[in-house]
Amino acid sequence: MVQAYGVVYGPALTSRHTEGNAIDMSISWDNDLTIDQADGTSTKITSLPRNGTNTDLAATGVTYSVIKLVSDPPHWSTDGH
Repeated sequence: MVQAYGVVYGPALTSRHTEGNAIDMSISWDNDLTIDQADGTSTKITSLPRNGTNTDLAATGVTYSVIKLVSDPPHWSTDGH
């Protein structure tokens, strides 16, 4: 399954996902992205890449207590694992 679907980490019976503390999602956008931080302030992301590996997007996620796992492009969680 790991090779066939390009999964970074093999499946596990117990994980941050099964605990309800992680999600895998593909994110992308065109042009600049304007997004609210948790405190309600608006931020504009103009940097590249325009996907879930963007460090400015990850910094916005932190304001919501959502941490980007850099080694796994679609993975976000409560603790970065």
